[in-house]
Amino acid sequence: MNITQEQLDDAVLEITGRPEWAMFVQGLFNEIYQSQARALTADSWEEVNRLRGFAEGLAYVSNVREMVTQSKEQADASL
Repeated sequence: MNITQEQLDDAVLEITGRPEWAMFVQGLFNEIYQSQARALTADSWEEVNRLRGFAEGLAYVSNVREMVTQSKEQADASL
């Protein structure tokens, strides 16, 4: 099955437009804060980097709606 970028963007906007998404994002932020706090007391540099990457991944997911919205706005503006 081939999915176009437009179909994917529309699906992201539909899913993230629900009220439950805001609760999910709050949970992601809580995990990000906890990960950052654990990094402060990590036993190794590798653990610090793992936790940092984990937090960055969660931040990406929490911002996916905004990124898609901006991308669609830019695409519309260039038409």
